[in-house]
Amino acid sequence: MTKTIRRCLAAAIAVLSMAGEAAALQMPDVSAMEQFEQRVNAYAALRRAVAARTPPPMVSSDSGAILAAADALAEAIRAARPQARAGDIFTTHSASAFRRRIEGVLKRNHRDLTDLLTAIDREAPPPAAPLTVNDRFDWQYGALMPGDLIEALPPLPGFLQYRFVGRDLLLIDIEADLIIDILPTLWPLKPGVA
Repeated sequence: MTKTIRRCLAAAIAVLSMAGEAAALQMPDVSAMEQFEQRVNAYAALRRAVAARTPPPMVSSDSGAILAAADALAEAIRAARPQARAGDIFTTHSASAFRRRIEGVLKRNHRDLTDLLTAIDREAPPPAAPLTVNDRFDWQYGALMPGDLIEALPPLPGFLQYRFVGRDLLLIDIEADLIIDILPTLWPLKPGVA
C-alpha cells in the first residue's frame, strides 16, 4: 500500500469514527425527545377525555364567560391529575436535550445565551411567588418564545405552548390557562455559572 492510500484510509477511518461519536451523542437526545413526546401524547389523551366531559367554551364577548369556561376545563384537568408535579412531562433526561437543542439554535443563528436571557428578563417581570404545576398561568410572566427556538423543540398539540418564565421553561395548556409542567432552571441564573 502506498503512503497516499494509507493516509486516505486513515482519514476515512477518522471521519467514520467522528460520525459514529456524533451519532452516539445524538442518541440520548433522540431517546429523551421520544420520551417527552410520549408523555405529551399521554397528557393530550387525558385532556381529550376530560374535555369531552366538560362544557365547551362558547363564543362570547363576555370575558367572564370565557374565563369561566377556562376555569372549568382547568379544574377538570386538575381533578384528573391531582398528583401532577414538575418532571411528569419534562424529565431530567429531557432537560439536557432541551438545553442542547436551544444552545445549538443560538449557536447556528449567531445569537448569545446572555442576550436571550436578557430579553426574557426584559419582556416579563419575575413572578411574585414560585410557579407550580396545576396552577393558573398568569400571562404577564411568560416571555414569548422566539420562533427559531420553537422550531428546535418537539412540536406540541395546538392547546399547548412552551413559555420561558425567568430561567424556567414551562409547558402551558393555553385553553385552560394551566401550568402542565415546569422544567426548572433550564439555565443557571448567570450564563456560564452553575
